[in-house]
Amino acid sequence: MIGNWELNGLDEADLHYALADANADAARRLTQDMLDGTYPTAWSHATVLMSLVHHSVELFLKYAIARAGRPVPRHHYIRDLLHKYLAAFPSDDFAFEPPYIVHFMGLSAQEVSEALQDEESDRNQTDQMLRYHTDRNGSPWMNPHGFLAREFLVDTTTLHGRMNELRNRRHSTNRTIPLETGRTRHPAAGERWCSGRSRTMEVLVIFGALIGLAILANIFFWFAELVENTKLGSQFGNDVATLTTRIDGVRVPEMTKDFNALQTQTRESIGRLAGPGGKILNVCPQCGSPMCSRRVGRGFYASCTKQGCFGSQSFLTINGTLDELKLI
Repeated sequence: MIGNWELNGLDEADLHYALADANADAARRLTQDMLDGTYPTAWSHATVLMSLVHHSVELFLKYAIARAGRPVPRHHYIRDLLHKYLAAFPSDDFAFEPPYIVHFMGLSAQEVSEALQDEESDRNQTDQMLRYHTDRNGSPWMNPHGFLAREFLVDTTTLHGRMNELRNRRHSTNRTIPLETGRTRHPAAGERWCSGRSRTMEVLVIFGALIGLAILANIFFWFAELVENTKLGSQFGNDVATLTTRIDGVRVPEMTKDFNALQTQTRESIGRLAGPGGKILNVCPQCGSPMCSRRVGRGFYASCTKQGCFGSQSFLTINGTLDELKLI
């Protein structure tokens, strides 16, 4: 079920636009039905289609005039409504060329002036012509009239799109309405300025901002954790270095003492060579210190174990054997 309560809360301008949009949409759909053969191709039905578009243009102009904060005329005269629209929206960005305005071609300025005076004497004639088959006197309207469904559909679709474009464009312009005096009027409380498209953009902007904040928060916490881990790693390294120093301070002197004793024992006992009768042969001829010997091709080679002494001695085996030499 649908009802007029869906219009609750709409101001005068939005009420005008709601009907302007509905009339244009109905005219477009019914014209397509006529082309498809589901809507009668009769003059009476064609005048209904043209009347819907005329009413749509009238209501759109009244919507724009109301949104500009100006008094809305109560007549149906498109030419006067367009004049007031252009006065409120002089920018080329809001240019609008509606149908149902007679263009006088091939007439002098005087003849055009007279024609306009005649037209203004009966401002609602075009509207009445589309709604009734006769004038107020019951006489048929003068001159023949025709209707081309396909061309009418193209023009109506273009017109409908332009009205939507102008409405959305006005909503996207700094939320003010230009006046011909160069001043601007700011929206009063309760006026609706945001179209569905602009509201969608606002939602997307807010959503994007929230995502950006979440990303920044994650980066901040990651950086804070990295700094904390770096501090812990640095502290761990310092602790290990301190502990190592302490251990070395305790063990190095003791290890040095053991090493010196072992070194002395080694120099005195390892590699000593004795000949016949137990005489030590590998004694340094320079300082008398024991020499360390090692096996070479045909004997032994001994070198002094005293630091700074370079004494050495070679021993050859007899017949290539160690019978007369032994290590002690």
